[in-house]
Amino acid sequence: MKRKSLVYLMLLASVVLLAGVLWGCSSDGSNDGDSNATGDVNDSDSTGTTTETWLVRKAIPESTFKPPAIEGVVDGIVTELNKLPHDAKMKLSFMPKELTGFWERTIDGATDAFEELKVVSTTVAPEEADVNGNNAGGAQASYIDERVAQGYNGIGIASHNSDTVPSIDAAVDAGMTVITFDSDEPTSKRQMYLGTINTSAGTTGGETLAELLGTTKGTVIVLGFDDIAWQGGYERTHAAADALTAAGQTVSIYHTDWTDQSLNEAGMIEIMQTADPPVVGCLGVFSNAHLCASAADKAGVTASVTNVAFDFEPETIAFIEAGKIKATHVQRQYYMGYVIPYLLYAAQALGIEQTKTLAADIMIDAQTVDTGLDVVTPDTLDAYYTFLSSLSL
Repeated sequence: MKRKSLVYLMLLASVVLLAGVLWGCSSDGSNDGDSNATGDVNDSDSTGTTTETWLVRKAIPESTFKPPAIEGVVDGIVTELNKLPHDAKMKLSFMPKELTGFWERTIDGATDAFEELKVVSTTVAPEEADVNGNNAGGAQASYIDERVAQGYNGIGIASHNSDTVPSIDAAVDAGMTVITFDSDEPTSKRQMYLGTINTSAGTTGGETLAELLGTTKGTVIVLGFDDIAWQGGYERTHAAADALTAAGQTVSIYHTDWTDQSLNEAGMIEIMQTADPPVVGCLGVFSNAHLCASAADKAGVTASVTNVAFDFEPETIAFIEAGKIKATHVQRQYYMGYVIPYLLYAAQALGIEQTKTLAADIMIDAQTVDTGLDVVTPDTLDAYYTFLSSLSL
């Protein structure tokens, strides 16, 4: 899908901005509060003062894929925010790396949260020319600078690279809350990072394959990234390898060549045809994990190799439906996007420390929120689709 142009993005941002303003206005034209979609709902506090319950979440049907810890954290934030008047002038921005593919579900989540919070909001990402021209981080920095000038209160950003750090720092110095997601900038002044934690994700992936293999032992290929230059990819890869080694498997890490995927497939075919002990499993820890299954097909070893994947790419789904990938680990993109506006609003309304206390159940340290993974198998694929449908995805 072709990415939207910058002109269109800014037009879209303007439309969303206007929508946010309209959300923020009460029926008498003031900005002092809002009634929720079902009408005026009032609660009384301990002093007997009546306050308006202005914040109501949309109902998400029960599912084995509905994460109770994340849901509980958001409900806790809602409870605390409903003790305060609604701030209709709150301005929040969401900045994924792109507007298509993996990022679409994060945008869906952020959009739902913005609507529930009734805030002024914009969603913007670098255009195709910036991404392909390697100026994506610089484009994001410009967007951050614009939000500072426009008086925004908070930004959630999936940073392309460290070019964003000076602008992130300037935004925090200006009083804004900045939360990075998916890709962190730990040297910046950002207050929180949210995403799938690579070490625990890799461990989970390795354990999933180890459990599927059971007592079958042999060589296991980990299609990953074996260069510390990409720390997150390196951590996920080696955590998976460590889990498989601990299970008694002989691990062969195949370093992904992102510039030519056909080389990855050809390299794994060779390993599958020549390894000693023979290959019994393959784990792809990134979105190109479907290459494990296609390589096994072309090597003629599909019947003897158990494949496990990450992400929910169309090629991966097709191999799951064919029974050639036994499980995939899917990041919770919707919840990545959905939680960020709640954290941004809470940080401004309640303070960053109280916000972190409210989010403690999904934090692994003082700054890091773990949104976790969903493990999808051929048997649970339909249930996962049903859950996504319940999120209007």
